[in-house]
Amino acid sequence: MEFLGFFYRHFRPLAVISAVFLVACTALAAIAWSKPTAIEQKTPLLNYYQDSRFDYLVTLTPSTIFADEDTYNISTYNYPRSITESLDFTFTHSPSSDKPVSYTVSAVMENRGVWEKAYQLLPPVSQQGDYTASFSLDIDAYESKFGTFEEALGINGVRFIRIMVTATSDQQTFVFSLPIDTGEDLIKINSNLIQRKLCGRGAFSYSVNLKPNPVFDEHVLLSPQTPESTGNVIEPGGVIFTRMADTMDINYQYRYSDNDGNSQAETITRLSLVLTAGKLWNHEIPLAEVAGDKNASMNFNLDLAYFIELMGNIKSETGVPADNYSLVLKAETALNADTSHGDISETYLHTLSGTINGGILTWDDSLTSQTNGSITETHVVDNPARVAGMTATAARWLFLIFALLALACLAGLVFLYFKERPSKTLESKVNSYHKKYGDRIVDAVSEFPIVENMVVSLGSMEELASVSDELAKPIVYVGPLGNGLPHTFYVLDGTTRYQFLLN
Repeated sequence: MEFLGFFYRHFRPLAVISAVFLVACTALAAIAWSKPTAIEQKTPLLNYYQDSRFDYLVTLTPSTIFADEDTYNISTYNYPRSITESLDFTFTHSPSSDKPVSYTVSAVMENRGVWEKAYQLLPPVSQQGDYTASFSLDIDAYESKFGTFEEALGINGVRFIRIMVTATSDQQTFVFSLPIDTGEDLIKINSNLIQRKLCGRGAFSYSVNLKPNPVFDEHVLLSPQTPESTGNVIEPGGVIFTRMADTMDINYQYRYSDNDGNSQAETITRLSLVLTAGKLWNHEIPLAEVAGDKNASMNFNLDLAYFIELMGNIKSETGVPADNYSLVLKAETALNADTSHGDISETYLHTLSGTINGGILTWDDSLTSQTNGSITETHVVDNPARVAGMTATAARWLFLIFALLALACLAGLVFLYFKERPSKTLESKVNSYHKKYGDRIVDAVSEFPIVENMVVSLGSMEELASVSDELAKPIVYVGPLGNGLPHTFYVLDGTTRYQFLLN
């Protein structure tokens, strides 16, 4: 019975410990069961790498005027009409890519806004690389034609001849134009001899063949010398003023490598320029394309002055602030590699971004890019994850067993507690009797000697209370004098004992 006393005194902490242990073991078992016992592990069979680099030089020019091809520049070179016999022209074009370009050269006679008539000066031609064309204009012959047209129309006006060189590449057409005003006194040739277009740079030069005259000792006057570039060269990271930007020479290099000595690779690299004006519009312009193997390299001449001029025109037409413009060089390489462990087919992208802010063009500092990949093989292996320092499988069963033991322990404690609970119920009844008949109950410290033939046992406390009331005697209470003995309530009347036993 000492155990029951200890048990009742420590039942609550024992139950709490068992419940906590049960919850902990259940949680750890749940974590262990949530983890797979085996996982897929990827083993690299081949590692490969791709890296690339942009490099560039920007040529500056002091020129800040880039005339539109449809505008007659007020700056002209003037020659006396009366002594000019003919004009000999040379046009050179340095294309910005190595693709074939088709050229047509013509002279357009016009009375601006009224009529125009075109004459082909040279047969059309298509070629790669630099292009040079030479042709002549007989001023007297063209003046005669002007007279014929004006007489037929009955209209006189300012006589213009426009030299037109049309360059077509990748279904895009660009026109290099040189206006000539064949006035009555002077022949005025536009000074815009070097013109920048997306397809490259075109340059006009000419010589004026003079008739014998008392003024000029020379028989031929040459066009003014216009240098290809008079500015400085800016390397990456330098400050580029948009008003002085001329051309940008770009070098792009791509490299593929892997740890397979027998691999073969084919690449196609496409370079394009993306123009963006804030969120209003963007336009991608193809620039160049090159095929290679594991290595690819391309050189390209980007006409910055042309694009800056284009952005200035857009600004004038739309009112979009120049600060919102950006230029992005985009190199996209399509890779197809054949290796001992499989094929690789993917696209590698490298961009170089530039922004125009406050009249300054700034390119990103980072010129290099790299990425890596692998061809892998998948294996199923034991899960290396640990739960309380054990594998998932071991933790599953161990904590499940511990949880079941904790559950059994807690269930046993509860069962034992409720099994022995009647003794506590007797105490409750004793307390309730003391509350109800407390004014008539006295507690004895020792038992009164009992004579068997003088004891009258009653069946309830209510009957004993009635006897107490009739005899005007107190009810004496004696607690259990030993384990298993009853609670005793009795009334003494002389030698007679009326009692009620609670057990």
